[in-house]
Amino acid sequence: MIAILGISHKSAPVSVREAFAFDDQEKTTFIKQIKQSLSLEGIVILSTCNRTEIYLHTAIANKGEVFNRIADALLEHKHAANQDRGIFYFLTGASAVEHLFKVSSGLESMVIGEDQIIGQVKEAFRHSQKTKSADSILSRLFTKAIEAGKRVRTETRIKRGAASVSSAAAELCHKIFPDLQTITVLIVGAGQTADLVLQGIMKKIQPEIIIANRTLERAEKLAKKYGGRAIALSAVESVIAHCDLVIAATSSKERLITREIAESSMAGRQFKKQVYIDLSVPANISKQVDEIEKVRYYGMDELQTIVIKNMERRKSAIQQSMIVIGEVMEEFMQWMDIQNLTPTIMSIKENMKNFQQTELENFKKVNKIKEHALIDQYSEHISEKYARIFIRRLKEVTENGKNPEYLRVINNLFEPTGNDK
Repeated sequence: MIAILGISHKSAPVSVREAFAFDDQEKTTFIKQIKQSLSLEGIVILSTCNRTEIYLHTAIANKGEVFNRIADALLEHKHAANQDRGIFYFLTGASAVEHLFKVSSGLESMVIGEDQIIGQVKEAFRHSQKTKSADSILSRLFTKAIEAGKRVRTETRIKRGAASVSSAAAELCHKIFPDLQTITVLIVGAGQTADLVLQGIMKKIQPEIIIANRTLERAEKLAKKYGGRAIALSAVESVIAHCDLVIAATSSKERLITREIAESSMAGRQFKKQVYIDLSVPANISKQVDEIEKVRYYGMDELQTIVIKNMERRKSAIQQSMIVIGEVMEEFMQWMDIQNLTPTIMSIKENMKNFQQTELENFKKVNKIKEHALIDQYSEHISEKYARIFIRRLKEVTENGKNPEYLRVINNLFEPTGNDK
């Protein structure tokens, strides 16, 4: 049975999720602890800031038993015996498969269609391969999940449009200045937001970049990363007239760029178009700069509106994404059905072969026939022919393994007793 025990941003707050996070070393330790008690064929642990999910392939068929055992083991391992089990979700079979495919495709993420999760799924799978904890079933499952994630992102509009304020800012820059390479960009701030905006801006082209920060060392570090130059925050007024695009992304509570600074800048650049984008909370750029001719201002409200519209577009792609997931899922489930048949098919072949050899030896003995190649070949031909007939009927009766309840009966039919003569 394939099963998932999980906790995510949909079932628990971050303070609880943090308590159930795993690093690679802890994954290895936990797997060793539970492998025998859960009769595990394979296990993969996916742990991110938004989710921890334990994927199992177990020989235990009872769902309640599997849930209790894995939940008990996890709570004990994390020293959280008093934690309410309601924070966990538990899925098996096709529901578990569909869930992983949705996770890998970004449909279960806080930001729908985000790319980071598919890399995290790959990393979880790589760790399981490295530690030899993923069997053939889970290996196939995760390979198909990664395939589903890639197809959803390339065949649908699930990742179209910025889904964060920083990416919305970069998207806006490209829209306002189609030829960004010909302009000068001033970034006020050198933190994570500034870094993310620069990543978005620099994907295709490389404009002239100036980075200003209160701590010059941080500005120099970010400038080196993107091939720009660093200046002190106090030097902003001396360069702003040369900048076509000014982006503020700091934690300062002060207005770093006032209307007066912007007006002076426009005079110095002969009233050539200038754009201000403010990603700071509270705002670092006065909204009044928008009142100046040839100046355009975009603040957090405008950027959030862009993000909301894009998220609605992404949501509209969910239905199409589920069609893609359904196609990949059907391929996996068909493969799984065949795996259900494999042990029975092997049993039929082996038992028919043993039966043929035993009966042939008895026939030769009773009839005092010495070794004869034609008799050997014919008896082997008969046994193989009937084995093929049984296997074909097995596939028909079980619908290629979709009805595993018939397998137990068929296995009993082909179980040798050792007493037949």
